Amino acid sequence: MSFLSSFFKSKKNDAHILQSILRIENIQINQNNNLPVLSSAILLSPSDDAFFNTFSVSVNQIARKIPNISKVNVIETDDHGTKWVIFSSRSFENLISITDEFSKIIAAQDLGDRMIAAIFKSNLTEQKCYWICNYRSSKFYPFVPQENQTRNSELEMTLGHTLSKLGIPVEPHEKWYAIWDAPF
Repeated sequence: MSFLSSFFKSKKNDAHILQSILRIENIQINQNNNLPVLSSAILLSPSDDAFFNTFSVSVNQIARKIPNISKVNVIETDDHGTKWVIFSSRSFENLISITDEFSKIIAAQDLGDRMIAAIFKSNLTEQKCYWICNYRSSKFYPFVPQENQTRNSELEMTLGHTLSKLGIPVEPHEKWYAIWDAPF
């Protein structure tokens, strides 16, 4: 799939797993239309820790420590009991840096085991596309939802293969979980 290969940019010696997703920067719908990543999120499983008891306050305190954050949204609890921190940026590299830095600060507070995934949302071939990094395995996988809770499995498989060819660690296909209720 040579048209998909043009969406990705190779980068060697990545220090952090989230930084490896930089290889998909400059996603192009066609020659004249670049669509930036719209947003990213960190999905968390809450605990009794004080961080989660004052979640919005805790998130905003961390956000003040990170340069270039322009917008942060907090979802206190979704239908599954998980919490979301959602970031927006017009720069893919900035979005990754913000998400990565936020993750490091949470992990430094001994809450790394509460982080489920980092999720990046973009548009690809005029479809919503999510790039999901499973924090437990440090591997990525694509999720391309369609109407009526169906998936574009063919595009997901192609994207997964392309990620793998670029040296980005990819989750085994049987662990490509849907995030139907993503609030962004």
